[in-house]
Amino acid sequence: ALDGMDVEYTHVGDASGNFMKNLDSSIQWDLIIVGAESRSSIQGEFWDVINRKMIMSKTALIAEVWYLKDLGGGKIRNVMTNCGISYQSNWPLAESIFWTEPDHPLFTAFNTAMPLINYNRYWTDTGGDFVRLIPGSTAHIVAGAYQKHNTDYGLITVCMDGRMVFQTFSNHDFHHDDVVKLWQNYIVYTLTNHFNATGQ
Repeated sequence: ALDGMDVEYTHVGDASGNFMKNLDSSIQWDLIIVGAESRSSIQGEFWDVINRKMIMSKTALIAEVWYLKDLGGGKIRNVMTNCGISYQSNWPLAESIFWTEPDHPLFTAFNTAMPLINYNRYWTDTGGDFVRLIPGSTAHIVAGAYQKHNTDYGLITVCMDGRMVFQTFSNHDFHHDDVVKLWQNYIVYTLTNHFNATGQ
């Protein structure tokens, strides 16, 4: 997704130590991307640092985290609370994902991103996690398991004035080209809102 766009980025791959080193540095990142395919590497203090960056520097965040049930709340809860969401339940297996706000810029700006109706199950033990809005939330559940549910059964949530996209399913279960288009939209949307918030 990034290689198809005119952006500079730092990629650390699976090296979680290098990820933390970059996160917890003096660099003023515009956007942090957590593509956590591993269900154990990114937890605990990572979320403390990410939360601090989002609050203090208005850093944007795209987080693919589909193992919330394994974290037992943990330190990611602070990020989720600031987003305005909470864990609802496990999604047993990947199925079609529907847009609950089909006209949202997340699906129309840069690319036209079609709902992830088609899937190829890569993981056979879980599809991810559902989230719900907490009382007083200003977050938007823009995609989920049901087309007309916008407060629960969420799988893609937008929050923090559009600076955060929280995805709770694995990219691997869906068609590559569809996911790349969607992620390019994530990047454009969150960066735009970061720059608006910081006046850059």
